[in-house]
Amino acid sequence: MLNNYLGASHNKLFFRNIFVYKFFKSQNKYINEKKFYIDTRNKFNFIPKLYLYSDSRRLLIFQNVGKKINKKEFIDNQVLIKRMHDEIHLKSGYYHRDLYYKNVLKNDKGELFIIDFESSSKEKKNIHKRSKEFYIN
Repeated sequence: MLNNYLGASHNKLFFRNIFVYKFFKSQNKYINEKKFYIDTRNKFNFIPKLYLYSDSRRLLIFQNVGKKINKKEFIDNQVLIKRMHDEIHLKSGYYHRDLYYKNVLKNDKGELFIIDFESSSKEKKNIHKRSKEFYIN
């Protein structure tokens, strides 16, 4: 099992074959991301599928859809990513609120996927105050 520790205050991710196991430190972030996935299940082909969850372990198991893109790829695909985000909002009422290059993946076919909905909300406010070049509101 390959693992990726994002830091002391972040979640733990484990990659295994076609699955990604995401363990949450924060109960609120776990509930928020789980709620988003349950509310939007099967509405979007550019969001990884949620296969299973465990409330007792604060665990979500997702489809492994690819690798993170870099800043240049994010900027080059900003219009498409913004359209994807707008579709999420139109069909579900949710805003991502943390949409930047590290939360976009690309598979072997070049298809893009938006991930990491733990900060999503029906409120539009972006949670970051960094360069707009790398974030989408």
